[in-house]
Amino acid sequence: MALKFIVGAIVVAAVAHEFQARIYERRLNEAIQDVSWRSELTVNCRRVWTEALDFRGKPGFVYWGATEAQVQIDVCHNAWRWQSDPTNVNHQEGLLIVAHELAHLVGHFDESETECVAMWVAPDLAVALGGSREDGLAAAAWHQEHVNPKLPFEYQAPGCLAGSEPRSALLR
Repeated sequence: MALKFIVGAIVVAAVAHEFQARIYERRLNEAIQDVSWRSELTVNCRRVWTEALDFRGKPGFVYWGATEAQVQIDVCHNAWRWQSDPTNVNHQEGLLIVAHELAHLVGHFDESETECVAMWVAPDLAVALGGSREDGLAAAAWHQEHVNPKLPFEYQAPGCLAGSEPRSALLR
């Protein structure tokens, strides 16, 4: 009896996790497609079972030439929920990680350039996710001041001004 309960609980948790991930993906896909003007671009919120087998430890990545970004489920959750509390640093980080992977999807390969483009388009991504441009600018500025200088050298974009370029930076 206890084994049936445990198996049932695992199945229910797996189904709930899958349902939640699909909600995140649908909303994030709508947002990145709106910002990039490219309907083929998508986000894959990696599930617990795929994360368990991935030893990269990166919050997001894109295979070059792909149209789908691979993003950890917690990053998807934070990006999806960021407008509910735009001052939450985890939510801000989620927004910027999705913006970073979006920049890769449209063809920015250099990591520092990609970081800069992510900070430029974060305000537009914020609006596409139901928030305000001002909150997106604040998230990008926070990222530029507190996160970017602590990233590995190849990701640092010290001359970038958050929110200074329009979303056309995504056009390639």
